[in-house]
Amino acid sequence: MVNPSPISRRLLWHLFRVGHAQFFQRTRFAPRTKPGAGLFTIESGHGSLKLESGAWPLNRGPQFWMCSTHETIEVIPHNEQTLVTHGITFGGPALDAWLEELGVAGSPVFTLPNSSVARRALRSLGQVATLLPAGNPIASRRPTIVNVTDRPPGI
Repeated sequence: MVNPSPISRRLLWHLFRVGHAQFFQRTRFAPRTKPGAGLFTIESGHGSLKLESGAWPLNRGPQFWMCSTHETIEVIPHNEQTLVTHGITFGGPALDAWLEELGVAGSPVFTLPNSSVARRALRSLGQVATLLPAGNPIASRRPTIVNVTDRPPGI
């Protein structure tokens, strides 16, 4: 067990959620009071991401989306298809400054030239985050797809 110092604890980012999420219908997430962000990509389906600053199409490809949990987030699947996302939600000190520096409020879309590397890293993060001690009866359990009802996207 590691006991981080007070300085390390203050600088540490916290993982709130990692894995897949399914959206069957328009889903709205109210702003949260604690600083946080969601970073996600599309696994299947297509739709729209609606933020206070505008709306962006959601399609599978080399794009990733990042949004602050301080704003209203709406995920809208198109044509009655299920939209499946894969991502992380995290928080920590100075996160708002990072989001501001990255210009996330004005444009939450990032296109990566080699998105397969980032997708693999995201899957690995999910596996590491769900590791349990050897001998635990659910140690081999993998993250599952969930129906999102009250969590930030896919995140």
